[in-house]
Amino acid sequence: MMKALEPQLLVLTGPMKSGKSDLLIQHARKRQEQGIRVSAFKPSTDTRDVEIKSRSGLKIDCQKVHPKLGATSIRFAVLAHEPHTVIIDEFQFMMSYDYIRLVQELVAKGYE
Repeated sequence: MMKALEPQLLVLTGPMKSGKSDLLIQHARKRQEQGIRVSAFKPSTDTRDVEIKSRSGLKIDCQKVHPKLGATSIRFAVLAHEPHTVIIDEFQFMMSYDYIRLVQELVAKGYE
């Protein structure tokens, strides 16, 4: 039986090319290696890659969501897949009250 994890909100900030995506992907991989379900999302306006990819070449699969509809899409995906860890890349492109409320809801419900 997996030990219950405490809810966390991990925010990675920094200038461009500072390694944020590397850290995000490493965090996701570590959770996956521990048997923890991870769901990752990024805005559909980010057309560089299909997955979340760092400049060093690390990558993880993700679901693209439209910035204006993404909070609802993420809610449905979380309900369907029941991950413990939810990753949102390039969050600054999806900033709105609905996304902030989504993050508050996820943390309150015990998602990381």
